[in-house]
Amino acid sequence: MLKLNLVDEEKIRRNEKMDIDNEAKNIKYPLNAITAKNSNPQKNILYIVIDSWRKDFMSQQITPNIYQFSKNCQIYNNHLSGSNMTTGGIFTIFYGIPATYYDTFTGQQIAPVFINELQRQNYEMLIFSSSNLENPPFNRNVFASVPNLELFTTGETPSERDSEINKKWLSNLEKTDNKKPFFGFLFYDSAHGFDYPKTTNFLLLLHYQR
Repeated sequence: MLKLNLVDEEKIRRNEKMDIDNEAKNIKYPLNAITAKNSNPQKNILYIVIDSWRKDFMSQQITPNIYQFSKNCQIYNNHLSGSNMTTGGIFTIFYGIPATYYDTFTGQQIAPVFINELQRQNYEMLIFSSSNLENPPFNRNVFASVPNLELFTTGETPSERDSEINKKWLSNLEKTDNKKPFFGFLFYDSAHGFDYPKTTNFLLLLHYQR
């Protein structure tokens, strides 16, 4: 219909903005003021996100480094994603509410309570993504309140960019202050891009001690 000039694109954009603005007037997030206290010592938090990855592929045979790393972590076996798409899945992980709010929160650039609280507790934000953070626009919702956010990672292929965020992660981890907690977010794209890495040291980043 767009190719045949049967619709008014400008009107569509105006209507979409009007819908978002109207929805925003009814948004109350969070419903109540958040009260929290800092744990002592404060714990580091690391999200390792592999887009389009199958849960049953985390095994000692297929991903031995991740498998071994998981033995020192909390594992949530009953978690259900809020969506079968990247946008909704990431949204619900951080916000804990249905992905139907995605467009409204993105339009209003409403950051998650979770990220706001980490910033209040002076967490260092180490966010590295193989897929750029403007598409999907996580820079306008999940990480809207994070300053100096790296939107792009260099590399011609998903596996090259995955390898690059490994290097950035290790480099920045060495520079962190041991007295200051960090929040890490590593977003890998090779599984989604059907791009198998040429080297076998893809996830050597997990060989560190802190």
